[in-house]
Amino acid sequence: MEIILYIVSLFRMVVMSMTSFFGMLLAYWFITLPVILCLVLLSFAIRFMRALASRIMFVRKIKLLVDKKGGKYTACRLSITSLFLNNEKNDMYLDIGSERYVIKFFPKNPLNRNVYLENLETAYLTRRGAQTIKGRHGGRVNFIFNKVEEKMKKRRLKIEPTEHKTTVLIFDPSPYEVYILDKNKYRITGSGEPFEGIMLYMGDEFIQYLQRQ
Repeated sequence: MEIILYIVSLFRMVVMSMTSFFGMLLAYWFITLPVILCLVLLSFAIRFMRALASRIMFVRKIKLLVDKKGGKYTACRLSITSLFLNNEKNDMYLDIGSERYVIKFFPKNPLNRNVYLENLETAYLTRRGAQTIKGRHGGRVNFIFNKVEEKMKKRRLKIEPTEHKTTVLIFDPSPYEVYILDKNKYRITGSGEPFEGIMLYMGDEFIQYLQRQ
């Protein structure tokens, strides 16, 4: 009986504490609401800052490498522009030896996403979320967290392969994985693979490729 009374009193204390907590939140909504909004926006801000830092470092490495090889770097626009705008403009030209590379960044921020390239005009992005799978084993309940893809989001590309030049689509920051549509099926692809007249590269792997040239 004492155990039951203890559990009941404990439950009442928890309920009263929660009621008091939420009551305080409502009473001071002018403070708690901005705090909650800031916490929600913080994750988006961190993701964007990671993308911004990755892009700046990539361009810095490219410039140093081109100078080292005696080549020429020509910016068509600010390197971070494609993080905000999605259009058909190229981002830069690289002249190294007798080779000219036309560089276009994959638009917006593919960080923590899977990218599906349908063609040079259309791509899709999926965000990988966590799914909890519950199962029993040996009388115990086990919880397994599995990464699953969420709804596909369409992304416009508009890339035009350039004759007598190497057109490169750069993924920076790098997504989880990149898939290309091949015979009505998507298959995973890697850096350096041609796709409809252009080359696909993750940022760091493109720099490694240029270092070998």
